[in-house]
Amino acid sequence: MERWKTETLEYELVVCGGGLAGVCAAIAAARQGVRVGLLHDRTVLGGNSSSEVRVTPHGAAQHHPYARETGIISELLIEERAINHAEIFENGWTNSIWDLVLLTAVLREPNIELHLNTKVTSCVTDGPRITSVEALVLDSETRMQVSGSLFLDATGDGIVADSAGCEVMTGSEGRDVFGESNASDVSSADTMGNSLMFKTDEIAQEQPWVPPFWAKELRDPAFFYDAGRIPNDARGGFWWIELGTPRHTIYDNRSIRTDLQRYILGVWDWMKNHDPQMRDATRTRMLDWIGSVLGTRESRRIVGRTIVTESDIQSRRVFGDEIAYGGWFLDLHTPGGLIAEHSEANSAQRYNPFTEKAARAFVGPYGIPLSCLIARDVDNLFLAGRDISASHVALGTMRVMGTTALMGQAVGTAAAVALQSGVGPHALQPEHVRTIQQQLLRDGAWLPNVSADDPADAARRARISVSSEELSRGVEPDYVGWGEAAGIVDRRINPDFLVRCETRMVQQIALSGTLDRVSLCVSNHSSEPQTLSLALQRSGGIFDYTVYAQDEALAVTQVRVEPGIRQWITWERPLESVPGTADEPVYVRLELMPNPHLQWHQAQSCFPAHPAHYEVGMKKLRKLQHGVSLAFRVEPPQPVFGPRNVVSGVTRPHRSPNQWRSDPNAPLPAWCRLDWEQPETVGRIELTFPGNLLRSYHAYHPFYRAPETARDYRIEIMREGSVVFEQVETDNYQRRRVHQLDRPVTADAVRVTILSTNGDPAAGLYEVRVYPNQTRPYGSSSRARTALYASGDTAS
Repeated sequence: MERWKTETLEYELVVCGGGLAGVCAAIAAARQGVRVGLLHDRTVLGGNSSSEVRVTPHGAAQHHPYARETGIISELLIEERAINHAEIFENGWTNSIWDLVLLTAVLREPNIELHLNTKVTSCVTDGPRITSVEALVLDSETRMQVSGSLFLDATGDGIVADSAGCEVMTGSEGRDVFGESNASDVSSADTMGNSLMFKTDEIAQEQPWVPPFWAKELRDPAFFYDAGRIPNDARGGFWWIELGTPRHTIYDNRSIRTDLQRYILGVWDWMKNHDPQMRDATRTRMLDWIGSVLGTRESRRIVGRTIVTESDIQSRRVFGDEIAYGGWFLDLHTPGGLIAEHSEANSAQRYNPFTEKAARAFVGPYGIPLSCLIARDVDNLFLAGRDISASHVALGTMRVMGTTALMGQAVGTAAAVALQSGVGPHALQPEHVRTIQQQLLRDGAWLPNVSADDPADAARRARISVSSEELSRGVEPDYVGWGEAAGIVDRRINPDFLVRCETRMVQQIALSGTLDRVSLCVSNHSSEPQTLSLALQRSGGIFDYTVYAQDEALAVTQVRVEPGIRQWITWERPLESVPGTADEPVYVRLELMPNPHLQWHQAQSCFPAHPAHYEVGMKKLRKLQHGVSLAFRVEPPQPVFGPRNVVSGVTRPHRSPNQWRSDPNAPLPAWCRLDWEQPETVGRIELTFPGNLLRSYHAYHPFYRAPETARDYRIEIMREGSVVFEQVETDNYQRRRVHQLDRPVTADAVRVTILSTNGDPAAGLYEVRVYPNQTRPYGSSSRARTALYASGDTAS
């Protein structure tokens, strides 16, 4: 008699894998009305980010100001920080609150049926199509056969694609395969390794720790400090506790896991009992948790319709089917990990940004094409996560979870458009891609090379007015701004913090009118007068990192600087004309050429939309510190935060500030009003507030609520001077909010009044959208039941 139970299920989209890519794909598709089956092989969602593995999600904002991932992943991370008491450190900190946030988000969608602890093992095909996948639910002795119209392989290891017969890439391609400068000399089986994390607890008393007999004995300081394996956080970590080559990162996982646990015990023994630099910091700490589920970086990569390579990323190639972006560096861990000479080349060089290796690894933000997320050899299979169609080198930047989450949302949206259009992934045409792109932008995502342009959005036809607007005057050395309210200012930076001009220093400045003078705050600590060489260069926006030649500058000058500190040096009439307007501000770059005797004072935070950079070599710029401004002034004050920014089609600083900000000296409330000459039908209002963009997720403290984000606000819909609809929202901290009316109304005006923020004295908005109803590209009326438990379980 068959002991195992059998279940047969059917969905429109079957998502295999519940890491961040799979979760975001499932939610995106479900919100467009698609019936989704989400199959995940663990009991908690999140993959490498879950409390089982505890790798903190990385993304583009680690290297680029205002580049944090938005859309669904932003909703999730903002929610986690708002309700979680845990402090973020490198890796190992993650608790069950994050698991709960993910589970709640999935259960909130009635079109998702969730199957946890469900391991996909194989698939059934009919010619070039997958008809179903087969899975095992181990804790309920259930075999499942799950059929669908479309499938997503977000398993990480490419289990579905491999079973379906797709061509697979493994190992490292040699330099001759794709012509990549960061590739190894010859092709090999080498991959990046797997990691385990650990966490310690403060116990407020000194306590000895004796390692078990099977712990790895590590006594050589060079193993740590000369090889980039810096045990610099007593709370836990570390990414470099990693093993792989010569072992296989799938088939040899059992031995890799055991050996990594041995190494964790040895690392903690070194830190606690032997390391002169860490013994005191660990004196009152004890080992609390050791991981047992591996975090995998690389295994199978599936050949798609496009293979993304390093040259695509380095050149920031503009793909016509761009649906996501990345910005992590080309992070290629050394094959072998702990048994190699070092664990990663840049780490071994202490992340010195001026080395050739670091300069070659710095990339982005770059676009990611939909075609690398479509399996080439199967007609109805999408890819998302680390099994995408990319070279080994390209995967070094594309594999981080902030980026893979964006891929997931893109694929979920693409699946909805394909189902609505009655075509498979291979048959998606340019008009379908445009629909996908515009829906992604509407749903909060950002694309570096695509702006929102939705004719159904009535806000684009409106006359926009505001109660007040901030004028950009520049920033003083002691400027703290919203960073102090956020609690994320680097307290090591004091008002006299100086940046030595040993390399080119660059400040992005938004302009929209006449520029009579520009000033910067410098010090000359030498005993002789120094020559300060300045240039105003054109700028393609805050992500334009190209170093231009002096003869390409809009203007250049030289100024004599006498010995002394905190001197404001002024450049009179630097430009005869300014390219920007109040409706369309543009950036220019104020650049100070190298002079090691001069220092340019740094602010303590970033004046909104005005980050600074410095030159690192290979004609590239990088962001300064963790996203700050250099001290500068402009006269007259520039109207760059005006009302038309809320319909610019871009919801972050990019080629323009793209934000309305009220005058911070005028008390709240502040309002933004849309008026139409002819009445419009209003059934849905979508708002995007500032906040949670500038810095990496790691920077934000427990219970964080972005001070720039509106906390309490009111929406009024008006007709002929009378309010026909009013709604007040309180205690908000999310960046994007959608308000759906029960019944559309006819109106000639909408006013959004920000009553209070979470700390910023100025109100702000990146975008206002107005629609007649809940328009979606896909509108299936069918609903899947929501399974609150793993398949086979029942609620008691």
